Amino acid sequence: MAAGDRILSLDGGGIRGLIMLEILDAIEKEAGKPIKDLFDWIGGTSTGGIVALGIATDKTLDTIKGIYNNMKGKVFKGKTPYDSAQIKEQCKQNFGTSVMGDIKHPKILVTGVLGDHSPWKLHMFRSYTDGYEPEAEGFWSTQPPKKQLIWEVARSTSAAPIFFHPYRQYFDGGLLSNNPTLDILTEIHKFNTGPTSQGLNLILGKRLDQAEV
Repeated sequence: MAAGDRILSLDGGGIRGLIMLEILDAIEKEAGKPIKDLFDWIGGTSTGGIVALGIATDKTLDTIKGIYNNMKGKVFKGKTPYDSAQIKEQCKQNFGTSVMGDIKHPKILVTGVLGDHSPWKLHMFRSYTDGYEPEAEGFWSTQPPKKQLIWEVARSTSAAPIFFHPYRQYFDGGLLSNNPTLDILTEIHKFNTGPTSQGLNLILGKRLDQAEV
């Protein structure tokens, strides 16, 4: 029997994404392969979205850890809201001019929230277009993958209202989907490739707040 889709779901959680990266590092070492090669779909929200984008753009986990440590020193300082211009600059520096359509494997989903809708609406940034027509669901990027800059996706998914100003019409995806697992599964169902084997779901958002570290 052929294996089903392998799914990695990465929660929001701010700078605690560093703990998420340590877990991914342990998985990668145990498997003996890059995380990118272990999954068919990777979805993320907020800090998990940035990690997903880093993995998808061939950054090593150590490189992504470096990005977080750099942000911790340059972005997350002083009083809130933090400097939105600084996080925008960090996203640009780390993802450059690459677009979502440049990502060929795995398929990437990153959540955002459309703040110009009433009520607010979940939004999915995708790295692909095949399989079905998401536009019919009203569930589609304002830019197609071949035009959607990755740094803008990173900036959008991390736009938590208390900490940063929105990016254009986008707010942090964690406002509606801090754990994006169900949205990923729904997406795969729509894509007509329903998973037939267990995936990996890392829940490092709210539950992490309740853990003793």
